[in-house]
Amino acid sequence: KDAPGHLDLEQRRKREAEAIQAKLAPRDRLIVLDEHGLARSSHQLAHDLTTWLEDPATQPCFVLGGAYGLADFLVQRADERLALGPMTLPHELARVVLLEQLYRAGTIVKNIPYHH
Repeated sequence: KDAPGHLDLEQRRKREAEAIQAKLAPRDRLIVLDEHGLARSSHQLAHDLTTWLEDPATQPCFVLGGAYGLADFLVQRADERLALGPMTLPHELARVVLLEQLYRAGTIVKNIPYHH
């Protein structure tokens, strides 16, 4: 959930990151969406997703920041940084794009004819 709008940008990012951090479990593999992250192809994401899911000690946990991004301390804590591409997207749309890409990755892994 976005932090209150009356806070300055750093306070907003900090408050949002603290709320996210409070919900993380010890075995969560923190994968943040970040403009400086690694942009992967759909096939690369499918491979990475398989690797992350096969690790019995962790579970992938994808985190998107609010409208102003994530606080640096949360990004630094991340196990992986993922970029959806070089364009800036509203965080609401980025959530939809991420879900579609995860679905696409799953169909690639299972050889379901969704990805051409």
